[in-house]
Amino acid sequence: MEAQRDPVKPAKRSEKTLAKVSRKTTEEGLPLHSFRTLLAHMDTIVRNTCSGPKTGSVSSQFQMTTTIDPFNEKIWNCSKK
Repeated sequence: MEAQRDPVKPAKRSEKTLAKVSRKTTEEGLPLHSFRTLLAHMDTIVRNTCSGPKTGSVSSQFQMTTTIDPFNEKIWNCSKK
């Protein structure tokens, strides 16, 4: 029978995890975040409602969403699963 790890002792980090922490990026080169900084970064995606002068009965209002960077795109794709 395999010995269980002591639940009171801190877990040992793997070499892969230690490397990731020391370079502060993922294997894909994306920045590591805490939950708070992740939410702050994702908060940069906004939808703006733009409007120009009205021409007759036609409204010139349109919506524009800020461009998603590769990091946010990966997060959005993960959240859809």
